[in-house]
Amino acid sequence: MLKPRVCEDVEYLNSIKKLEEELFKDEAWSYDQLLKEFKNSFSKVLIIGSLDSYEVKGYLIARFLPPEAEILKIGIEKSHQNKGLGKLLMNCLFSLCKVYKIKEIFLELKKTNQVALKFYEKMGFKVYGERKRYYKEDDALLMKRLISD
Repeated sequence: MLKPRVCEDVEYLNSIKKLEEELFKDEAWSYDQLLKEFKNSFSKVLIIGSLDSYEVKGYLIARFLPPEAEILKIGIEKSHQNKGLGKLLMNCLFSLCKVYKIKEIFLELKKTNQVALKFYEKMGFKVYGERKRYYKEDDALLMKRLISD
């Protein structure tokens, strides 16, 4: 069974980078951007993957600035999508938020990304704003979710 966990081992970075490229193509973060988040003391990298290899099936990167957090990236290997891994990562994040006294989580996504929008709404996020042309040819929806004690 795959379980999410906080990852501090940069050996997982190559697997995350590979998955990032498969999922986000030309919008994928560079190795250096990912490494920067691994080294950032305010960032948390959650992964779902093998304990005996550095293979990652899903990841979530968030920045914690209590009392707020922001989801920066989330990705699930295509063959594992729609199997609950995203929900597992998000629930792990919510639990971690309680430990760090986080009261609200923020994120932004492409307005045209209806699959992500539906997922975030199911996870309790609400749209509270919009940024015009935030992405090259697309607007961003701003979403937030309260974390209860």
